[in-house]
Amino acid sequence: MKKKIKRWTLKKIKAELYKKTKINITNEQLPKFIGEILPNILSLLIEPTTPALIITFPGPKKGETTLYSYPLKSPEIIEKQKNGFRELSGFIGHNFDKRKINNFRPVINQILAFFNIKPYYADKELKSGHILKDKIFPMIKQLDLSIFDITKLKVSVAIETGGALIIERPVILLLKRGEKPPSDLEGFDRIEYKDKFELVDKLVDSLPGFLKAHKLL
Repeated sequence: MKKKIKRWTLKKIKAELYKKTKINITNEQLPKFIGEILPNILSLLIEPTTPALIITFPGPKKGETTLYSYPLKSPEIIEKQKNGFRELSGFIGHNFDKRKINNFRPVINQILAFFNIKPYYADKELKSGHILKDKIFPMIKQLDLSIFDITKLKVSVAIETGGALIIERPVILLLKRGEKPPSDLEGFDRIEYKDKFELVDKLVDSLPGFLKAHKLL
């Protein structure tokens, strides 16, 4: 059963962490704690009864954090987690806007980190030449897989998605439920999600089979 714990303030997280581990986080250490340490110790705080992937989201108010625990169902994945996943890399494409960068990317990054997949974003890679011909398409061809959010798809992301499909690279398509996919992509399998919680559920459930089918697991 999925377990959601909402609206944990940083003060509460620090207090719970100290109570269980005697680790005291100072205000000066908070930025590093949030970015690097928090995802690795949340299991100590919420104590899932089964192995779980724990995702953090910004809380609804400033200074709050939402913790989401998603139980791992596959014995194979639990075993792989213990022994370590094969190191992979993935191109992530989406409309370039503030909401996607601030809300979508952190969720995707945490899921991919669990599966030992390093994400690459076009705006984070600096290369000379034409952005599509000399940077994005070679990157898609070189990396192990691509994930595209095709919700309200803009032309640039449509071209990236089409390019990955044409050269037959392993591709996962994501679509916000209720949105209509581009007509050229209607016949392709996709993951439809209602919100960030369902995005976690469905992507975590789908990735093991996807990786196995493409001999990446």
